[in-house]
Amino acid sequence: MSSTIFEFWLMVYQNVEKIVEEDTDRSILVKQKIIMLTDFVENSRQKCAVYFPQQLNESMVFTSQTTDKTQAVLSRNANVVNDILNFETRQISRPTVPDINFNYFFITNVGICLKNGYSTRKLVVIYSYQANSKNLEICKAFEVYHYWFPDWPDHRSPEDIDVLLDISLDILDSDCSDDFETKTNTSPTKLACALPIIHCSAGIGRTGCLLAILNGLNQIRASINLIDRSEDQTQGDNDLTNTPLEIQQRQSSTWISNQVGVDILGIVCNLRLQRGGMVQNSEQYELIHRALCLYMQSSGIRRKAHVNKRC
Repeated sequence: MSSTIFEFWLMVYQNVEKIVEEDTDRSILVKQKIIMLTDFVENSRQKCAVYFPQQLNESMVFTSQTTDKTQAVLSRNANVVNDILNFETRQISRPTVPDINFNYFFITNVGICLKNGYSTRKLVVIYSYQANSKNLEICKAFEVYHYWFPDWPDHRSPEDIDVLLDISLDILDSDCSDDFETKTNTSPTKLACALPIIHCSAGIGRTGCLLAILNGLNQIRASINLIDRSEDQTQGDNDLTNTPLEIQQRQSSTWISNQVGVDILGIVCNLRLQRGGMVQNSEQYELIHRALCLYMQSSGIRRKAHVNKRC
């Protein structure tokens, strides 16, 4: 909703700041991913308000209160983004001005990467708020990598599941830095990724599917790692003298090593405990299975797969 865009970005800021505050020397650089699984308008109905600048070098302002001073904010921050990108700073303090006596988010699009079926954008977000002294404005900056997958129909499955798998793996594995020419000169001692923020329109159908797929991919990978460790242990024990108990343990280990497990039903049930209605229908539930099966096929996983798909 357009009336809650400021609150949305405040949530994003708090998600980032929580990690920054846990770092004692404040040398950490936090990367925040936002994944948008809807278009702004679908079937002549608005599904999402425009909350980020879509075009390169475009800037947008979202304020904590209704105001006609948006242009003043844009002018005041015209060069701040370059300062953030070119110098080792994530915070600026400056005197307040009479016309701007409210908190706001100043967001600039500094990079766009078009991929197969979706796009990513690098956004520099500046949160400005009044200090306790009332005469000082504090500006805190952070980076957001915004994924946009607009061609996923509501209540349905996307036409190309390969695109869905690609964006899922991108979310899990990529830090996004290599996709953009514009890079900061900061050299933090540590990097951290905040929990990704995922949304569609209602926040339960497409969002639930993607969350289930991401969890399923993590389960498959954890299962494979366990299998590899089990096989390494078995090979390392080949030269040992076997006892009946050791034989039984080895046989059990061999049986485990031939399984790749993912509990899709358990994943969806757990999601529904967190938010009711996650994964809205049977088509979306089937989509989760199809995406994970595609991952196993494309990854060359030939072990017997145990997929819990009870309804």
